[in-house]
Amino acid sequence: MDFTAAIDAVFDSDLAVDAVYTPANTGVAQTIRALVKQADREVSWQSARIMAPNALTLEIKVADVADPVEGDLIEIGTERRLVQCEPMKDSTRLVWTLNTRPDL
Repeated sequence: MDFTAAIDAVFDSDLAVDAVYTPANTGVAQTIRALVKQADREVSWQSARIMAPNALTLEIKVADVADPVEGDLIEIGTERRLVQCEPMKDSTRLVWTLNTRPDL
């Protein structure tokens, strides 16, 4: 099994959830699979360290969303989240990591 197939297997498993991804620039929604990470996260700002409780990070496949940007909307069930900063690709260039915030 090659690495791409392994990534696909993870996203097709029970580890991932169904989500609806809507790019801010087109408004055209698509169904994708996402890995959800929710944990406390330490954030540094100037000389202060701030604890961000329950920060929600999503991982999605590059094959599903080619160019996510800040402001894109992701819906998981009834929860609506906005991408809040520039997405980052992993070292394999197959998975995006998206930091999100609630869409209030």
